[in-house]
Amino acid sequence: MKKLIIYTIIFIVAASCAQHWGNLKRISADIPKGNVATEQVVAGKHCKYFSTMRTPSTVEDALNVALADNPGVVGIKDVEIEFYRQTFLQYWCVTVTGKAVKAK
Repeated sequence: MKKLIIYTIIFIVAASCAQHWGNLKRISADIPKGNVATEQVVAGKHCKYFSTMRTPSTVEDALNVALADNPGVVGIKDVEIEFYRQTFLQYWCVTVTGKAVKAK
């Protein structure tokens, strides 16, 4: 019984430390044909308050905000990703910044 309790505690601690950054479907080093890179800087920030470690903001969330806030932008190049986490208030933010890629 004592082993079961110890294993349960270890499992709970390990599961709460798991992190998920998003389900990005495409990451490319080259700009696809039919698109053009611009010097326009776009950014997206996604925050969650009182989130658990299993449901933090993700890079995908921040990227979706950046694309939604900038009509005509289909991607971002030269991306910088910034994470911010404040444990006491369970505040979690991800910011994505980069140069816009637009469809021709």
